[in-house]
Amino acid sequence: MKRGLTVVFWIDAIIAVAFGIYSWMCPLETFGTILEIPEEHANEFLSLFAVLSLFYVLIGMVCIICARSNFQVHFWIGLVMLIRHLIEGLLKWKDIGEDWLTGNPYPDLVIHTLFTVAYAITLYFAYKKRVLWKP
Repeated sequence: MKRGLTVVFWIDAIIAVAFGIYSWMCPLETFGTILEIPEEHANEFLSLFAVLSLFYVLIGMVCIICARSNFQVHFWIGLVMLIRHLIEGLLKWKDIGEDWLTGNPYPDLVIHTLFTVAYAITLYFAYKKRVLWKP
């Protein structure tokens, strides 16, 4: 199941890097559909969005490096990614109905839920196989 975990890392990497680059190039089109940006603080928000975009690119790069690494790195970084997606999904769920939220949080919630489940399943089977077949 290491191959399954590698596939999850590659998919996560592609989505994270693509979203990071797109959100860096078009921050208002990306984040402006999620929350209302006050005009008097637009520059501060744009700076914050640039950092957030960089964060997504770096997360994608970590996934790429991890996809090409050994089992020990796969397992521990996969666990970190599972926790990251779980926390982000829970935060999106908490945001539903907030006054400042102008967009739809459900697509993000679905994405993070799917990645949480994908990491959990592939980590379980990769670890199970590794423990059972350990020489």
